Amino acid sequence: MSEPVYMVWDLDAGRRTGSASCQGLPHYFACPMTADGDEYAQHFTLTPISAPLLAQASAACRHAARLRGAMVALRATLNLTFHCPCLAR
Repeated sequence: MSEPVYMVWDLDAGRRTGSASCQGLPHYFACPMTADGDEYAQHFTLTPISAPLLAQASAACRHAARLRGAMVALRATLNLTFHCPCLAR
């Protein structure tokens, strides 16, 4: 049985976090690194969240994606070579 994952944050370094459904209800999840810090652990910590909070987080994620897309387009249009951490992905 699988449950949908709504959003995933922090994929680059450190623990993986995001929101997903568990038994049909929205949850915040965190997957820590192993003790040696070389890979992700095989377990997740789940914290129930409300449907309004999930909706708010989803809207913020969509807004961030639109903003990132606009910044990438602007950089390409103006042929800019500045460094911005949000464009590194």
